[in-house]
Amino acid sequence: MFISAGRKIQGLTLALCGLLAACVPAPPPGSYRTPQSLDDRIWSVAGERFVTPDTLLQAMTEARFVLLGEVHDNPRHHALEAWAMRALVEKNRRFALVAEMISTDQDKALKLFSETPRDNAATLRLFLDWDNSGWPDWAAYEPIFTAAVRGGVPIMAGNLDRTLLPALHRSGSAAFDDKTRADLALPAALPEAVGPALRDAIQSSHCGALPERVVQAFAEIQFARDAEMTRALMSTPDNALLIAEAEHVRKDRAVPYQLHRLGAHGRVLSIAFMETRPGQSSPTDYDIAAYDYVWFTPAIPRNDPCKPAG
Repeated sequence: MFISAGRKIQGLTLALCGLLAACVPAPPPGSYRTPQSLDDRIWSVAGERFVTPDTLLQAMTEARFVLLGEVHDNPRHHALEAWAMRALVEKNRRFALVAEMISTDQDKALKLFSETPRDNAATLRLFLDWDNSGWPDWAAYEPIFTAAVRGGVPIMAGNLDRTLLPALHRSGSAAFDDKTRADLALPAALPEAVGPALRDAIQSSHCGALPERVVQAFAEIQFARDAEMTRALMSTPDNALLIAEAEHVRKDRAVPYQLHRLGAHGRVLSIAFMETRPGQSSPTDYDIAAYDYVWFTPAIPRNDPCKPAG
């Protein structure tokens, strides 16, 4: 992880903001069109009502752990995450950024990046070898990391060591050594409270085509990933913000569940950026119960991976 020298500049900026009372940035413009459209509207699951970005931001400032769940290839989600970063910095929140897109084997690269004061994250792309990482284009994520650099926000790895993945894909969590199992507090078997749901979600996301042995291994990897993200979040002395795929921020079986399992203290706020679907204009048409807030956005065009080619 790293801490930018920008914290002093941030302090001066915040002092001026206190005088001007108008420094918190507005969210980037969206595509909200009609009162009937869900696009770019925010739904409070507990409150059963739409809320404003300011209301959501206030809820974020009151939580120790803020979990933002994205669809990885949707640029709108990345833009909203960058807004959340900047807005929390302007609110003078002290927090760390935990990113699913960075693995623990890249900790040394993060440390090297931090050794030189910077005012943007452009070169982090090289330190992380981003172009060969398999993640979406760097341009989508750079504003998020630049907001962290300029705000003096530590950046931390949230994903498993990539060198372990081949063995994990073959053997599931049995591939972990005793130290890793202890560090992540991994149980001998997936808890009954989450195991079946994890297996069902993985099978569904792979079009029902995976052998059961592979489904079990992938479910164990997913559970371990959530545990790694949780460990990173809990290691921060102040507050923490997680950016991950929306499946990882579900309260019923993912990081919020792990925070409870591992005894974390402090409020957890789970926010999903969720793509709308044609003909489904009510929040209750969507799988929203596993989150605290859902920020609806337009979907981006994709081919159906389960549809036969041709």
